Amino acid sequence: MFAGRGVRRRGRGRGAAIAVGVAVFVALDLVAYFVGLERMFAAKRERRELLAPPVEQAREPGPSGQAP
Repeated sequence: MFAGRGVRRRGRGRGAAIAVGVAVFVALDLVAYFVGLERMFAAKRERRELLAPPVEQAREPGPSGQAP
């Protein structure tokens, strides 16, 4: 709404004011969406780390061509 008012005060038309308002709304909506996704995945990652058993370190491979 404020972006549209600013555009109208600068002498632009009604269509430009509506377009700017919609563009600002969509941009802020996408930012909120991606921030929410990141927080959700971070919480899942943290939960998974707390519940998962510790991972053993990989053993060093033996010499090439020899059976274990």
